[in-house]
Amino acid sequence: MIDFSLLPDGGLGWLDASGPESHLVLSTRARLARNLRGCPFPVRSSPAEREQALGRILEAAGATRPLDTAAVFRLDGLAHDDRLRLHERHLVSRELAGLEGEQAVRPAAALIAGGPVGAMVNEEDHLRLQGLASGLALEAVYREVDRLD
Repeated sequence: MIDFSLLPDGGLGWLDASGPESHLVLSTRARLARNLRGCPFPVRSSPAEREQALGRILEAAGATRPLDTAAVFRLDGLAHDDRLRLHERHLVSRELAGLEGEQAVRPAAALIAGGPVGAMVNEEDHLRLQGLASGLALEAVYREVDRLD
């Protein structure tokens, strides 16, 4: 079973109603897609190429302040129920979690989660940066995502 204590807020900080205007707005999310130069898109790449992309991304995340202490979850090594829990917390997409029909989880699919910011690795793009916060927190979320880019 996945250990959500690895995340500062269990992956549910965006639901705590502590953000600005939280009586009106449940949460704010910003997502930014990026691809690695010289690497085939994940849907066209081999398992070895996806592993190589994941390695490059994990190295860069380790050198990026918001993600240097982030938890890393390899979705291709998690049970269905754990992947479902990550999706229910809006930390990963259905596609990345392999929850679409008979779709299998792609090799080297991963989530890098560090509090209000994180990254999905090897979904449609090599990297999907995401910030998710409680209430109407556009400025805070964009600032966090910008720090990752």
